[in-house]
Amino acid sequence: RRPPRSTPSNSSAASDVYKRQISKKIKERLNIEYEILFGDLVSHFKNFIINCLPDFAVYFFAKPYLGGNSLEKGITKAKLLWEKGLSSTIDMLGEDLKSKEEVEHAINVYLKAIERVNEEQMKDFTSISVKPSSLGYLVSEEYYITNLEKVVSYASEKGIEISIDMEDHNYTDVTLKSYKLLKLK
Repeated sequence: RRPPRSTPSNSSAASDVYKRQISKKIKERLNIEYEILFGDLVSHFKNFIINCLPDFAVYFFAKPYLGGNSLEKGITKAKLLWEKGLSSTIDMLGEDLKSKEEVEHAINVYLKAIERVNEEQMKDFTSISVKPSSLGYLVSEEYYITNLEKVVSYASEKGIEISIDMEDHNYTDVTLKSYKLLKLK
């Protein structure tokens, strides 16, 4: 898999896959955020409710905030949301990358996204979210940290905020560790 995934507009099967991927990511993120905020009891109840929602319902409610299946669509959506007073985070699908070739492609996509946010003068209302698993964590932790530093350094030069996506429980420790390492630098 190579981020960002493109979904041909004339293919309903590809569109359905895209909607399921978006729905899954939103459900995962909601699960993590509620666990942090409300603890186990409320979290289990909320997880039950969220997981009962059909994918089309999740996609329906999330669609006004989704940028689409390309960087250009994401840039356009971020600008539209800013017109309504909402800040944005550009978050690309494409996690669990296992080869250096896939990771290098993802890094280039992140660097291009940073460059586009800078060119479009969007740094006051748009940030970029990066995923440990798309920056090479599954190759090695050292490789991931090196790649994360490269992306964060470039974003810092441009004055663009980066957030590290918590992804799921498998990446919690490395996400916190890498955040602390970067914070010290």
